Amino acid sequence: MRWRSLPLALLGAAVALGGCDDESPLDVGLGPDDVAGVYDITEMSFDPDGSVPGVDILERIDEGDITPRLTIYRTNDEFQLAYNTPGDPPGIGIIEGRYEIIADGVRLRFFSEQQARKLILPANLDLAFFGLDGVLSFEGSVNVDLKALVDLVPEYGEEQFPDPVRGRLVIKFTRRNNQ
Repeated sequence: MRWRSLPLALLGAAVALGGCDDESPLDVGLGPDDVAGVYDITEMSFDPDGSVPGVDILERIDEGDITPRLTIYRTNDEFQLAYNTPGDPPGIGIIEGRYEIIADGVRLRFFSEQQARKLILPANLDLAFFGLDGVLSFEGSVNVDLKALVDLVPEYGEEQFPDPVRGRLVIKFTRRNNQ
């Protein structure tokens, strides 16, 4: 019986050792060179839990002087998120922070939780990285500040939401020129 399990053990060891080679397709370690670049926000929506329909947030922050974007810097561990602020007068919002590489993408850590909340983002946002497409994305349940949500979506002002509002956030960043 021992001899029957030996081929399986050798096969397991070969697979494990094969992942250690620098040329191995199993080695998926990311670095700043892989994720750095300028990404346009190509999708952003929020769907509150309950019976109220979701809303396209990108539509609200895309009207203005700039294309909403995320810039991840190669030479340090910082990023900048720029968007058009809705309201009167309209302006440009800038949110900055540090990023770190995680197993399947990037974690954005905003310097100011208050600034992140203005764009209904959590203080720490984990984005999955899809390298072939040059896409960073998040889809999941989050709690958002009620005032910030109503600032972005004034029609929600008549709703009886709790504060914070629980719902599903979808955000997708697509790298320019897929660098």
